[in-house]
Amino acid sequence: NSLTKLLPAWNKTVADLNLCPKCLPHNIRTRWNSIFDMINIALEYKTALTSFISNPDNGLT
Repeated sequence: NSLTKLLPAWNKTVADLNLCPKCLPHNIRTRWNSIFDMINIALEYKTALTSFISNPDNGLT
């Protein structure tokens, strides 16, 4: 699965849930709080992540 296919699907999932489109941050070794940022966004977008991952059209299950 490429980002060019998944990003539009992610944006649609987020829009369907009336959330602001955001990309999930990456872990950066030199930034002590990057994992904290990742977890915060994941919790904020838990419903969107669950919906996105469970959608068979995205090929992630």
